[in-house]
Amino acid sequence: MSGIFGYFSTKDISAFQEIYFGLYALQHRGQQSVGIATIHEEGIDKHIGEGQVKRHFAKNLHDDLRGNKGLGYVKYQFRINNLPDMPLEREGGLLAIDGVITNDDFSIDELFDNIESFDVKTFHQYIQTLKGTFNLVYVSNERLIAYRDIDGIKPLCIGYAKDAAIIATESCAFEATSTRFVRDMQPGELFVHTIQGQTSYYLSNEEPKVCAFEYVYTARPDSVIDGISVYDARYRMGQQLFEEAPVDADIVIGAPDSGIIAALGYSNASGIEYQQGFIRNNYIGRTFIEISQAERERGVTIKLTPIRVNIANKDIILVDDSIVRGTTIKRIVTNLKEKGANKVHVRIAAPELLRSNNVTVDIPDEEDLISVNHSIEEMVDIIGCDSLAFLSLAGMHKGIGTKNLYQAYFFEEESE
Repeated sequence: MSGIFGYFSTKDISAFQEIYFGLYALQHRGQQSVGIATIHEEGIDKHIGEGQVKRHFAKNLHDDLRGNKGLGYVKYQFRINNLPDMPLEREGGLLAIDGVITNDDFSIDELFDNIESFDVKTFHQYIQTLKGTFNLVYVSNERLIAYRDIDGIKPLCIGYAKDAAIIATESCAFEATSTRFVRDMQPGELFVHTIQGQTSYYLSNEEPKVCAFEYVYTARPDSVIDGISVYDARYRMGQQLFEEAPVDADIVIGAPDSGIIAALGYSNASGIEYQQGFIRNNYIGRTFIEISQAERERGVTIKLTPIRVNIANKDIILVDDSIVRGTTIKRIVTNLKEKGANKVHVRIAAPELLRSNNVTVDIPDEEDLISVNHSIEEMVDIIGCDSLAFLSLAGMHKGIGTKNLYQAYFFEEESE
């Protein structure tokens, strides 16, 4: 789920400024740590720190990070993670990995060895020995190399600006840097850009199997992943949710931020008025990607404040993107009722989470997943809502516009 932004130019351009703004656009993908490294004639400048981009890189844009090539990274902390903070550096080259490599004998040095002595056939043979799901980007003074995972589960795309080739996890990063989006990389694609030009090599001819959570929650709404608009997918999932789980109410509201677009779709399909239900504190990051439960719960309390005038004495349809443990949605429902809501009908624009996972997002152990351990009726009692419904797997496919997704955490994938 982490975010990568790689920049390669041959002109006298500040790579840092472009990487800085690119990472700002990718901040939603990770806030555990942030790192930027740049390459110049004397060597490499690098800064890595905990937390968000704005915490470590001031408005003066760090004049000590020089050069026209570089690599940036925002880290999402998995519970099980064998990779250090990034970018990594060795002998004038920079490396960032998004994902998990599960080989017991995996060595960063061996990966660097294979990249630095780059040979297409040898590198392809090596990359196929690595287990797990991961993207990687390497930048040196001679070349930019990017690899998208063999199944296309993780997004990665190519862009060009004036005299620069750019690799980013999501297309929204290009919007922040006036970069022209060229295309998504293909599953198993190895993209190589040098001063002489660019070439791609392929390990697969399969269609990408993007993580469904990219469309449900992870990606920014203005991104387009493998030709599908994230905004449109969420809106259609909301429309489909109404078709499957209609209910009478006075207003529809969305749980900020990822539930809002689906709520708009639900409102449009139902004809029930959409209203803003919460004021969101924009100085708080994403609570789902906080490490501890205490941090998540406190973050929700600080982040969301119900708008009393919009919800008092009303029956409400609350649309959210997913339910994991149930503690966050319970706190939101409680808050709405304390502010005067008559009824709160919860509608979730994704199927139930029924399997632990750490391939793309860190879905907790199954013993901690509310849908594994409780029926819908029991969840209604636990959450304190008046009704609850989830979007079906088929409804999600219809909303996104494809069945070709990575969706192991919904469990039903193998039974289709």
